[in-house]
Amino acid sequence: MVNLASYGGEPVAGVRSFLFQFETTYEKSAHFRPSADYLFKVAMALVTLFWILALIWSFWFSINVFNKITLTGERVDWQMPQPWRMVKSFGCELQGTHFTVTDGYTVQVLNSDGSLFLHFEACGDGPVLAVDFGQGGEVIACCEKGTQSTWIENGKVVRQQWVSNFTMLTDIAVDRTPLETDDHIDALAIRNNQLLGIVFDPTGWRIFGALTLPQNKDRTEEITALAIRLGRALILTNSDEVFEMDVPSGMWAGPMLLPTLGSKVAYDWISVCRLSGARWRFVGQPSASPIQLWAFSRPPVNNLPPRKDDFTNQQLTLAA
Repeated sequence: MVNLASYGGEPVAGVRSFLFQFETTYEKSAHFRPSADYLFKVAMALVTLFWILALIWSFWFSINVFNKITLTGERVDWQMPQPWRMVKSFGCELQGTHFTVTDGYTVQVLNSDGSLFLHFEACGDGPVLAVDFGQGGEVIACCEKGTQSTWIENGKVVRQQWVSNFTMLTDIAVDRTPLETDDHIDALAIRNNQLLGIVFDPTGWRIFGALTLPQNKDRTEEITALAIRLGRALILTNSDEVFEMDVPSGMWAGPMLLPTLGSKVAYDWISVCRLSGARWRFVGQPSASPIQLWAFSRPPVNNLPPRKDDFTNQQLTLAA
């Protein structure tokens, strides 16, 4: 160390420390830079991890997306009389000649092209939560204190009456062609994300029971709208997925995906109804634009039991 000190520099404890003080900044940093071999090993580990994650994602995607049916449809030439009006709930007559909508405050009956047939108030001073056509052609409105029917004749309201005291129903769908069985369901309703089966008795409506859901309760998305015809139910979720249920057997099919027309903020599917002859109608709203009506046909692929459609003389497994 004495000999090394004669060359200058600070007192040091060893040869390496003595040499280190004469190195440039770049040369000193080399002592702390990882070797090329080390960097190669780290890069290979990251690439391997990436491919493992890619395989896991592709497996998840194949399970959750590839087995889903994407519905195909087209926009209908249809415009509401006030394009600015919001639609909260939507129902249709079996042949599609009339629709009923509510914005939560008033009720409208529209012609097939969206033009106004009749505008009226329901639910008294309270909000209108949902609407649909009844089995006799009347308009059914869900209110905070119950359900109300409105009978129309010659384009005018002729009678309104309360038919149930069911509260907290966020949507309702009446089966206008119910099955002729002792335990058939006349209508479905949504309450607290549950499906309720309703039957019509001469003395009024009564809840027959709660229906199963298409997924486990903790996985089921929020149900936003529903429709039913000939014992076949449709539900729409807030993730734009559609499920179909054969009510007598309790079997579900789906999910089926509605077309992706943008993010949930850019396009929102609002409600659904089903006509005769394999025809489905969906109401959607693009961002900053009026309400739109879309036509879809039922896809011919699911495992639900067959059922004859008297309007078309076809099997429901193929067209309903």
